[in-house]
Order: sequence, then C-alpha cells, then structure tokens
Amino acid sequence: MPENWSNFLAMPENKADLAAFLSIQLSTATYGDIDVVVAGGFVEEDKALSTAGSDVSTLSATHEEADTRIIVHASQSNQKTVVVCARDTDVILLLLHHYQRIKCDEVWVMAGTSGKRKFIPIHTIALSMDDQLRRNILAFHAITGCDVTSYLAGISKKNAWKTYMESSHLLSTLGNIPLSENAVANVEKFVVKLYKTNDNIKTCDAARYVLFGKTKKTDSLPPCSDTIRQHIKRAHYQTVIWEKAYLTHIDAPTPASSGWSVDEEGVLVPVWSTIGPVPQSCLEFVYCKSCKVDKCSTKRCCCRSANLPCTLMCNCIDCNNA
Repeated sequence: MPENWSNFLAMPENKADLAAFLSIQLSTATYGDIDVVVAGGFVEEDKALSTAGSDVSTLSATHEEADTRIIVHASQSNQKTVVVCARDTDVILLLLHHYQRIKCDEVWVMAGTSGKRKFIPIHTIALSMDDQLRRNILAFHAITGCDVTSYLAGISKKNAWKTYMESSHLLSTLGNIPLSENAVANVEKFVVKLYKTNDNIKTCDAARYVLFGKTKKTDSLPPCSDTIRQHIKRAHYQTVIWEKAYLTHIDAPTPASSGWSVDEEGVLVPVWSTIGPVPQSCLEFVYCKSCKVDKCSTKRCCCRSANLPCTLMCNCIDCNNA
C-alpha cells in the first residue's frame, strides 16, 4: 500500500490503475442474489459488466465523471425506487433536473455519515419546484461555482439563489449549442443582478464603474465583461455535459473553445481573460525613484512589489528587475 495516499492519487496514471483494479475485483466477485453492475473504471472507458450475467450493453457509456454516469444508470432502471448513495451537490442537482427522465416512483439520495444517515427525497423536491427553476438549475450551479468552475467572489449560493428565484429565465439558453451572443448577454445580466446594482445596468463593466467608488475592497467588485465571458463559456461547457447526462455518449464542444486552453504539458487551464489587467500605458507610469543599494532586488523596490519590471522612467542604477 502507498505510504502517502495524497501523493499517490496526485498522479492521474495511479488513479486510473487503481480504478481498473477495483473494477476488475468488483466484477469478478459474487454477491448472492444481488446483481452488481460495474462500469466506468475499466481501461476500456465504455465497458460495463454484470456479476449476474445480465445484459448491460445499454449502460456502455463514455462519460468522464461518475456524477453524470449515475443519471444513465438511474434513467434506465425499471425499479419502483432508486436510491443514489452520494454526498455531492452536483449529483442532487443532476437528479432534480433529470427527474422526469427517471421512470420510477421515488428517487432518494442517501447522504450523511454511517452514524448520522439522512435520505433526501428528490421526487418530493422536484415536484414542488417550478418547472423553469428546475430546468435551469444546472446552469445556475455552473455559473455560481461548482467542481470545475470558479465562484464569484463575495457571492454565496444562498444569496445567489434569491436572485435566481426572480431571474431564472436569464439562464434558460445556457447549455444550448452553439452558445449565442444573446445567451452570453443574458447570463451577464444575471451576474450583474447578483451585485445589487440598479436595473439599468446590463454589463459587468458598467457595474464595476458604478460600484468602484462605493467599496473599499476591490475583491468585492464584479469581474469585468471580458473575464465573465470566459467564465460563461466554461459554465456553458459544463451545463452542456450535465444536460446530456442521460445519454451514453455526450456530444459536447471542445474545452479549448470553451474558456479553456491547453498548456505545454497538455493540461487544461482556464483562460481568465483575453485582455491585460490594466492598459499598458498605466504600467509605464509606475516607476521607482531610486533603488541604488539593493539594485531593485527586494520588495523595497515599488516596481518589484507590484510584480512589474522597472522601466526607463525609473532612476535605478544597474537594476536587477529589468
């Protein structure tokens, strides 16, 4: 057994090997009258096996996450009651959104701990929700922050939900392919509403302008319009995958065209913005007066403390921060 599990699981190859090992062991064991179906962890990503020899070919799926694969299994079950064991907000919201596709009388999520177990009645919650709220709930979750999208600084889910209850229609087209300019504009309006500006403000840039003189903490300002556009692209990509979770093969846009880029090592990284944080002309007016002793090698140099290089306007000599 690995001595340090955190280091062991930090490598994707180790995770894949562990998943394949567990899947093989689970699928070759016997469980009496219980039919255990194993899928998603084999080397062949679309492989599914039944320990009772049942036909599980319809469960052959190419999903990357267990969260969405659960919807495939639940929607194809012909049992009267389905219980999903998960302590994950994403799974609860996926089940709420896809509830009408699941052909059973009751859907429960088993959460909590072994000492304090609790069951969440998805069927009761889904039937009590307005159709539009339930239909757009995945877009709401992606925009306000989930496992793969960042959250908006200073905006909690609870406060965002109040705005969503009043303006859920603004998220109705997020997840539709292709992502339209109208959809981007509507989602940006929704984000602006989260920051409690007046109804005449439609863009994040305008909201930043109005709120700039009213706050002492710049972190509490909304993102700029260019940054929120990249965030909307990532939220759109995730919403597409979630909304198609009932399908065994999900046709989604590429991450590289959805607010992500691929670095030199082939790893996806978010595109935070396509423009600089401040105009270049502003950077050229930041300068240090005189750093003769340490030659701008420490944070005493105002340029270095601002993570900027010295320029021709500086009075430094033999500079180490060129």
